[in-house]
Amino acid sequence: MDIASLGAHSTSLQQAKLLERSNSLRRRIEAWTDIQHLYIPSIAVIRARADQQGGGNPVAVQDIELLLPSALQGRLVVPIDFLRYEWELRLTHAEETLAELRSLLLMRSMMYRSKERHMRGQKQQTKGQNLIKGVQQRITMAARKYRQSRQALITLATPLLQSSSWETKLLTLSDDDLVGLTSLDDDGPEGRKKLSWIWKVQGMHLDEDKNTQLGTYCFISDCAIFLKLFSSPS
Repeated sequence: MDIASLGAHSTSLQQAKLLERSNSLRRRIEAWTDIQHLYIPSIAVIRARADQQGGGNPVAVQDIELLLPSALQGRLVVPIDFLRYEWELRLTHAEETLAELRSLLLMRSMMYRSKERHMRGQKQQTKGQNLIKGVQQRITMAARKYRQSRQALITLATPLLQSSSWETKLLTLSDDDLVGLTSLDDDGPEGRKKLSWIWKVQGMHLDEDKNTQLGTYCFISDCAIFLKLFSSPS
């Protein structure tokens, strides 16, 4: 997302910071693959074959496949413990991402209302639209992360003999589900908007109170900047 938003008019400092982050991430992934090959040596063959098919060209760091156990189903025999480890990881990611989505949707709704009530002039309108656009990008990325985690859980459920109870908590996420909490949010018609399931689901093993408190804290902290910018006259 950061690379895509860099744009043609990015500064040298922005490019340097992004390059530094990319190099740091690549080193972490290389360290990960070294450990991974130690425990599952067959993965080295898959990576070598992928390099040959790619003609030996370097792969962008954001496109490197981690080859977690869910991605190896049907390709390699993976120890059952590793499947369980990823199951717990993906389950936690899915629940945390839902909490993040709720916080971001609340933030977006508050920004829409503040924009309508307080913004005056072209300068403020442009700033507000850019801030809302940034939040929308974060919502899109969080939704993508949730869908990836859920798909991995579907893949892992069969070999782990998991019951389908988790699917009643972590439902399929559609774009129509990414709406505010009330019918007044996101320009929804009064009394007609149906409450999305993401506002009704409860976590399976996370501390819901702490989860809610964390999301509310992040929401208030981010919105404070927005309100400070637009509540005062320019």
